Amino acid sequence: MTGTQNNPVVDGYGVLPHIKRRIKQIYGTQRIFATAIGCSPSHLSDALNGRCAYPKGFWKALKIRQKTYYELEPVE
Repeated sequence: MTGTQNNPVVDGYGVLPHIKRRIKQIYGTQRIFATAIGCSPSHLSDALNGRCAYPKGFWKALKIRQKTYYELEPVE
């Protein structure tokens, strides 16, 4: 984990515990969160288990900014 203490940066695998914690902190249950973002509880469950894409509004509702970056190594 990198970044500042207030805004940690994690990779795609390290974010899952943060996702689950934020769902519980902000919404209480996955079912309530799914309803709040307009998807079915089964779709949310599938997304959390890597079987499909995250539903629209997922990241914003959890106050997580998703970024992808690539670091290029020197070519010899």
